[in-house]
Amino acid sequence: MSPSPALARQGPAGEPQLDIAANGLSHPLDIAVKEPGDASCWAHNHENSTAQGMRLPKHELPEAGHLVRVVLRGTNFDPIGADYVLTNNPGVPLELRGPYAPQDFGDRDPL
Repeated sequence: MSPSPALARQGPAGEPQLDIAANGLSHPLDIAVKEPGDASCWAHNHENSTAQGMRLPKHELPEAGHLVRVVLRGTNFDPIGADYVLTNNPGVPLELRGPYAPQDFGDRDPL
């Protein structure tokens, strides 16, 4: 998790939305959180900011690999996105692999 996570807000279609400065620099994006000793990790979006411990039962991700789709939308460009594999193994930090082109995963729905 980044040192001071930015909280997303809800966009026009109900999806999480976060303002990112258009300055050509990279920006961290928190997608999951796992505390030491936890077996599960937790998907992170704007809804978590009001939950106790920033954990919502519907966002729990048990030990396994999870497909995560990240889509960036802006006012002056078409949406771009990629799929990642988030691996939650016991006793180790989360691992994020990718990006992979969305078609690499066929018709499987992302998280």
